[in-house]
Amino acid sequence: DKGNRNGGTICLEQKIRSCMDMASHKFIVIADDFTGANDCGVQFKEHGLSAVTILDKDNLKRVCGYDVVIIDSETRNMTPEESYGKSAEIGAFIRYLINDGILYKKIDSTLRGNIVSELEALNNSIDPDIIVFAPAYPGNNRTTVHGIQYLNGIPADRTDISKDPKHSAATSDLRKLLDKCAGMDFTHVDICSIRAGEINKILGTAGSKYFSFDAETDEDIDTIVNQVMLQNKLTLWVGSAGLAGSIARKLSGRVVKRKPVLAVIGSVNSISMAQAQKAAEDKRIANIKPDIESILLKPDKEKARIVAEAADYMDRGLDILIASALDSRQVAAASALSKNFRVPLNHISTVIAGFLGDVVQEVLKTGKISGIFITGGDTAINVIQKLSAFGSLIIEEIETGVPYVRLLGGPFEGLKMVTKAGAFGNENTLVNALNYLRNNAQ
Repeated sequence: DKGNRNGGTICLEQKIRSCMDMASHKFIVIADDFTGANDCGVQFKEHGLSAVTILDKDNLKRVCGYDVVIIDSETRNMTPEESYGKSAEIGAFIRYLINDGILYKKIDSTLRGNIVSELEALNNSIDPDIIVFAPAYPGNNRTTVHGIQYLNGIPADRTDISKDPKHSAATSDLRKLLDKCAGMDFTHVDICSIRAGEINKILGTAGSKYFSFDAETDEDIDTIVNQVMLQNKLTLWVGSAGLAGSIARKLSGRVVKRKPVLAVIGSVNSISMAQAQKAAEDKRIANIKPDIESILLKPDKEKARIVAEAADYMDRGLDILIASALDSRQVAAASALSKNFRVPLNHISTVIAGFLGDVVQEVLKTGKISGIFITGGDTAINVIQKLSAFGSLIIEEIETGVPYVRLLGGPFEGLKMVTKAGAFGNENTLVNALNYLRNNAQ
């Protein structure tokens, strides 16, 4: 019973409170590995909250004053019995430190690890009023639909994650996973109910305190957080960095927008085309396809269209992909124009490269871009010249033959840029480069 403490428990609570004042902490997070702990912590940091990761609960007394304390339990590779014991120990320790703060259990977004034993342990040691299980991380292409956890649109247990030699994703079905939790009968809330605003109704009528949730977008997760917080109950939030980011936004009271990154694909090489097509599948990236005929016949109008679309997408926090050869139809259009107007194809390519340089210059003038990726030598040099730069400072190689540089000279000096020859890299090179630029946006 929460109000029925024996002498030993009272002594434990007094000992803890004598060490530190946890009321200063808005969050206590329990993660099962170090990289996951930091991945979760950066969500809070991006919203103006101070965050620290510690390797042992006993170090809590050494980190007073931080908004967020993440305890790395290192239980990912333990046996279920070991992870239960370690998690129960942490739960008992922090039970009386929660007060009005938020308790968060960070799990892997592909459902790896000892999720069942750790949930059982924290439920038994903390006895929260409600448990919210929402593992989706839409910003990293981890989504939950109809109770199935997807990675890039594929059920997590059918991806390479399932081949993890230590802890694979044994199932992508939330129901099958959570049915293993002893004494915890989870109710699943599907995407339709979330978007219909029915969460509070379900929470009030389910006759349970255990709930799992679908989520395809950050907006879905925000809806979950907003609705559950109206319950004003001691909640154990269980999720990946996606759910953590939503709660951080809610708690911080302000949203710090990351400036988008821009990718410009001017190469007609099949490798660059495949890279652009792969990136276009990412929900964080808005794809703008230039019309090749309009570039030649109505360049000012086409440029205005592209810049206006880019500005709209950037205001929504999306990265931008502008590819003159995203598919074979654009390439065919250029060839047809060359034939119809009796203009050499290389001349049309030169015009397109110059046009892309003009577009980049106009987009950068908005001040909303934090970095740029360019593939295709003609396109790259046109961009450099349009931006009045005299060169680039080479920082490092992020993949073989793919350098990260900064512009030298001109009004955009210091702009972060990744350049690539058309035939370099593999299918994921563009996606990886954009992730690199995002992570180095500040």
